[in-house]
Amino acid sequence: MLVETPYRAFRFRFVILVLLLAGGFFLNRCAQKMAPPGGPPDKQPPEVVKTYPAANSVGLSHLEYIEIEFSEAINKSSLVNSYWLVPEVKHGVKPKWKGNKKVRFLLKDSLRQNQTYVFTLGTRITDLHNNRLAAPFQLAFSTGSAIDSGEVRGEIFAESREKEIFVYAYRLEDYPSPDSIWSHKARFFTQADEEGQFRLGFLPDGKYRVIALVDRDYDKTYSLGSDLVGLPYRDVELAGAQNRFAGLNLFLIQEDTAAAKLEAVDTVTTRELTLRFDEPIRFNRNIEVVASDSLLGTFVPRGISLDRGDPKTLFLFFDSLPPARKMMLKIRNLQDLAGNPLPDAGLQAEFVSATRPDTLPPALLRVVPTNRSNQVPYNAVVTVELNQPVDTLTFEKTFELLSEKGNPVAGKFDFSDLRKPLFQPHSLLEKNATYKIRLYLGGLRDLWGRSFPDTTVESQFTTLDWADLGEIAGTVSASYPDWRQAVVFARPAEGEALYNTVTPLNQRYEIPFLPAGQYLLHSVVDVNENGRWDKGATHPWQFAEPFQFYPDTVNVRKRWSTEGINFQFHY
Repeated sequence: MLVETPYRAFRFRFVILVLLLAGGFFLNRCAQKMAPPGGPPDKQPPEVVKTYPAANSVGLSHLEYIEIEFSEAINKSSLVNSYWLVPEVKHGVKPKWKGNKKVRFLLKDSLRQNQTYVFTLGTRITDLHNNRLAAPFQLAFSTGSAIDSGEVRGEIFAESREKEIFVYAYRLEDYPSPDSIWSHKARFFTQADEEGQFRLGFLPDGKYRVIALVDRDYDKTYSLGSDLVGLPYRDVELAGAQNRFAGLNLFLIQEDTAAAKLEAVDTVTTRELTLRFDEPIRFNRNIEVVASDSLLGTFVPRGISLDRGDPKTLFLFFDSLPPARKMMLKIRNLQDLAGNPLPDAGLQAEFVSATRPDTLPPALLRVVPTNRSNQVPYNAVVTVELNQPVDTLTFEKTFELLSEKGNPVAGKFDFSDLRKPLFQPHSLLEKNATYKIRLYLGGLRDLWGRSFPDTTVESQFTTLDWADLGEIAGTVSASYPDWRQAVVFARPAEGEALYNTVTPLNQRYEIPFLPAGQYLLHSVVDVNENGRWDKGATHPWQFAEPFQFYPDTVNVRKRWSTEGINFQFHY
């Protein structure tokens, strides 16, 4: 199935490859100062060459400072907010430079007994030529006789590249309830490297809830609505010999918990209002809208329509509003794409109605696919674009999609945008076949009963030939008995189209009808079997569904099945 979508998710390590394939795009990089004349530019990242105490030291009953020596001079300002001691001490640590390569971090508090500590330097730290640390540096030591050895490894993915991503681990036994973690700072955390990979080590045994966080305000807690968060598909248990967990993939999302806000009411004519919201809205037939005048009463729209090209916009069509009147608009039962409803009282807005009447006669603008188009996909929809909102009953009676033999094609209509009604065939179109679109404009009416020009419009298009297409196939395997199906997604390295298929686990899947080219694939275990990728939620808590990105691009050739593109969910 082909889904037209603005989906842009990709693995961090794919960024350079994908953009080069797309052509003409480059990653943003920090400006670099040039080295003195006579030598090449310095692109070598700084490294830690010596520490006090030594790595993995134990039995440190008394420690006054931690000392780090770098391989080269460091930009001292880059050290700010780029170091931390886990678990944290009450009054923190204070850096004191000794030259520009060595720095002491003075401890203002005594350390706990029998406690493993991890001191980390973040990737924001740079040398004098703005070269960052390649990965977070960690120094572990213990005030007891041993160092905790629990470890969680994984990788973080996102729709766009983020430079500073932290990974927080909450040992659930340390909190009153799992929901209470959001009001506390995590005792254990680290930073992901530039490729999105992370290693959270030196953990004591316990059950952990691990999240990824882009902490916009650097308060080390999750701020709903502003921070990006990546949620796990399960909690991680570390115990004894089973104290290492690998393959915890996290996908960054920005949770939307706020209802849509009305930003503007534009008066077009005495028959039409345009409502503009701060985010895309979900169209449904239950939306209630009433315009009222204190003297002339209430006015209910004859039709409500979404702008399919801009889902933040809603059109209201009235029989006629009184001109140049100060009026009140009330809206109820509207939701955004995340399903957030309006407050019980709905939305209200004042506006002054237009003075200009609607004098534009109904007309056909175009039909898509356009006449004599070829290479049309098998799952194509037909869109009829009009200059006036259409009466849906007359449209259904006057529109036909005919097969090559002249038989009507069964399908369904979508009238969410009354100026751009859609027709979706119930099944895939035939290969290399010619279809005819017929529209009896003489019988078509707009929303107010006005006639379109008395003519019949016909156009035709031809679908792709299977000989020009290929397919991708493989298996998605998992060992958890409660998991039954998966979704496999394929996105061209160039373009926005997204192909997918739903498949039973541990069986062969196939994504057919793919134009030749290179593709990026990922698979999701569809735990709740709704055919989508659910990325989790924090309020109320919902685990994300496990996912994997295929590590390489997949080449599709004409008349060829690319086999062996397998995904294994075994942790």
